Amino acid sequence: MKLISWNCNRAFRQKYSCLESYCADIIVAPESESPQKLAKFRSCIPCTDHIWVGDSDTQGLSIFTFNGYHARIADFYLPEYKHVVPLEVRHGSRKLLMIAVWTKGGPSSRNSYVVYATKALKAYRHYLNEDTLIIGDFNSNKLWDKHFNRKYNHSRMLEFLDKMHFRSVYHCIKHENHGEESIPTICMYRNPERIYHIDYAFIHEKKLKDIKDFHIGDKDSWLSYSDHMPLFLEIAI
Repeated sequence: MKLISWNCNRAFRQKYSCLESYCADIIVAPESESPQKLAKFRSCIPCTDHIWVGDSDTQGLSIFTFNGYHARIADFYLPEYKHVVPLEVRHGSRKLLMIAVWTKGGPSSRNSYVVYATKALKAYRHYLNEDTLIIGDFNSNKLWDKHFNRKYNHSRMLEFLDKMHFRSVYHCIKHENHGEESIPTICMYRNPERIYHIDYAFIHEKKLKDIKDFHIGDKDSWLSYSDHMPLFLEIAI
């Protein structure tokens, strides 16, 4: 199964073509437009399913499936965690749970960004198993722990995921510590002095051996499209 997670910085319809050569089975695209918006622009993305949640037609969280993969929002989805979306993914007889993530700011750091993600993942804890993938734009890094509620900051999220036996694919492959990443996933406001690692893929430790490929797009190739670089993941299922 081949996946891409990419915050496209809006107007996904104009940028999808730059992802086509990867032949992804699933694309998670924060800041993308709704199906209705795509239809208005007569944009045709040849997907099997397009799941979307958002507050504005121009900027929500999309999950696209291709190549015979299907997805639906799980019955246990909690609307209060609108942009942390559990999905039942199916390909033939094979099924898995994918949690697509896009965290956003709020009026208070006590319930925004990583705090929001940590609370959501804990709410879904009873559904997490070795056939679960968690992926998306967390807008978070251990570097910023002190700015958030200490019960739900980035380190607390990692501790929770570790107890559930989930590992960051990037950190396992690169053998780097959180907060010390050598490859960024965002060049904030396209400012080369503000590069951070804030997009992640987490899988169960038993599935690490099934990873076939993982890499992050080079910023020089992607900054003309978005301030985020895409994550590319291929894993045997």
